[in-house]
Amino acid sequence: MGKDAYAEYVRAHPNQRLHWTVMVRNAGVYVKGRIRHPDHATIRLDCWHEVFMNTESQAKARRNVVFLD
Repeated sequence: MGKDAYAEYVRAHPNQRLHWTVMVRNAGVYVKGRIRHPDHATIRLDCWHEVFMNTESQAKARRNVVFLD
């Protein structure tokens, strides 16, 4: 069911409790401004940057790496 079909269904059934979540496959995420994280200093991005998922865990060398906290 597409986004428009979902919106139409909600309008047609205003009293029905819906437990659906709209999800997007291969969504793109962009960031700008101050980026904070406990593992590094805050950085400032003055223009938009695309965010990609970390693929570190998929590396062959990862078998030999252990993080101890």
